[in-house]
Amino acid sequence: MSLIEELRKCRVIDLTQKIIPGKAKGPLDTGRRKMEIKPFHYPPGELMHKIQMESHIGTHVEAPSHWVTVKYNREGKDISQLDVDTFIGESIFIDLSKFDKKQSIEPEHFEDAGVAAGYIVIIGNSLHSGKDRPFMSYEAARWLADNRVKVVGFDDTIYPEDPKVGTDNLELYHTHDFLLSNDIPIIEGLINLSQIDNKKFFIIGTLIPVVGLEAFPIRVMALV
Repeated sequence: MSLIEELRKCRVIDLTQKIIPGKAKGPLDTGRRKMEIKPFHYPPGELMHKIQMESHIGTHVEAPSHWVTVKYNREGKDISQLDVDTFIGESIFIDLSKFDKKQSIEPEHFEDAGVAAGYIVIIGNSLHSGKDRPFMSYEAARWLADNRVKVVGFDDTIYPEDPKVGTDNLELYHTHDFLLSNDIPIIEGLINLSQIDNKKFFIIGTLIPVVGLEAFPIRVMALV
């Protein structure tokens, strides 16, 4: 069967939040608008917009420069330096729908799912919210880095970091440290993970290569 025939059999699931100007939230909800657009007309009259926004709104990618530049005082890759095929490839879904409140994600969850080098790992779909969400353990974050996964993505039903140790300074962000310092980008703010009914599927993510930015919104689609 040809690739085209295989693709025709796939169901496409959009994993991307819709960004609504004036309502889109960044990592810190301070009550300020996180994206603002202002229309104007360019001669001979076409409609255009000026855009002001934070780089971490909606479904977004965090590149290594988000972390290593401030943590290790060295230059990290920005989003324009990530290979075009970084967000395209085989993916494994770690479904948290059967996780208990505040349960930790451990290395065995990845081992049992068959996670290996080169996979895009998508984690989420827990039934809990707020302080009851499952979280990534120190050991699990290190396992992903040691096993050289390609990308790690989360929805908002999981804490990427361990809330028990606190998140008051950079030294406590173990997941960001292990992944970004090893050139493994992070996708945050995914949605619709409950629609994925296969453990393994194909991901296509399209990112605009803006020079100098440590993060930017991304369009992510699952081919199931």
